Amino acid sequence: MKKNKLVWKKWFLETLAPYGANILSERSDEYGAVRVIELGGFRALYFDSEHCQGRVNKEKPWKPASEYLYSTLLSSAYCKQIDQILLLGLGPAALVHSFHRLYPNAKITCVELREVVCDFAHLYFDLSDFQALTLLRQDAADFLKKENLENKYDLIIVDLAMSHELSPVLLQSAFWEKLSKLMHQHSVLSCNLWDGHEHRFEWITQQIKKFFSHTSLFKHQHLDNLLLYASHHAFDSSMFKEKAISIEQNLEISFASFLQQIEENQIKKSSD
Repeated sequence: MKKNKLVWKKWFLETLAPYGANILSERSDEYGAVRVIELGGFRALYFDSEHCQGRVNKEKPWKPASEYLYSTLLSSAYCKQIDQILLLGLGPAALVHSFHRLYPNAKITCVELREVVCDFAHLYFDLSDFQALTLLRQDAADFLKKENLENKYDLIIVDLAMSHELSPVLLQSAFWEKLSKLMHQHSVLSCNLWDGHEHRFEWITQQIKKFFSHTSLFKHQHLDNLLLYASHHAFDSSMFKEKAISIEQNLEISFASFLQQIEENQIKKSSD
């Protein structure tokens, strides 16, 4: 762990510090270090690697600050309605802010393993105790084992990562099976598969296909992240563009490049 800290500090001093970045806080737990970095108008969360776990606009925390967040938020445009949202993985709480602004009446359940991540979200990323938010400090796999199957979520976001790789829970077939049972016919699941080894990625997609009849793989233009959408039903495109425009206006962003990719059929439909 000490070696990881030295390697990370060297990377920080060479890569971010010259541009004025500051380390606001650093704390370690059994899984490694967690750091909050401030650079310009943004704050970012880092673990024991150079991979940013997410960043938030200080003045407008609900405004997404990365390509990955854009594509994740866009998945909600496929939902017929959104009353219940499940987030597996908190990060800097960027998605909590955005979804609360987009769907203020929706109930958001967020599951996060690391206590320090929860603490930092409140201390540095302006995560208030939204009345509609339930934040559980718990392992995602344990949460799913205990979750009542009568609870159905309209939108599920899976963003579980360790410092250098995807969370091993994503390799468990039972994980995807339980998620599929927590979704109704028109629910949508969005999973972040960043920086996965090819064999792991193939294994994960195979598991997902066992339990979902429709999947689509979204490739980003400027990131290595791969985003997988999944549903029990064909993705409803009837109101998609109208909903996407509404999200754009509400969050003060543009989906132009993403909508173009969809229109040009550059999303690989894994179910084909």
